[in-house]
Amino acid sequence: MPVSRVFFSTCGLLREAFNGILAKPTGVEFTIVATAAHDEDMTIFDESLASSIVRLLASGQGDDALINRLYEDQI
Repeated sequence: MPVSRVFFSTCGLLREAFNGILAKPTGVEFTIVATAAHDEDMTIFDESLASSIVRLLASGQGDDALINRLYEDQI
């Protein structure tokens, strides 16, 4: 499932669970180009695309970024 589809599915589920009081989701589409020194390093994206992208984005942010503060153990 594409990452953007997961994002909107989750928001839809939350809106339904809370009787529509949450704002409708808005999103931004963006493209990521990832490269690696060795081709075999790219196989991590074959296992789980969404979690690999989250880890990649989180590693590019500071330790004080919200995602790193809230989800440090999971990432």
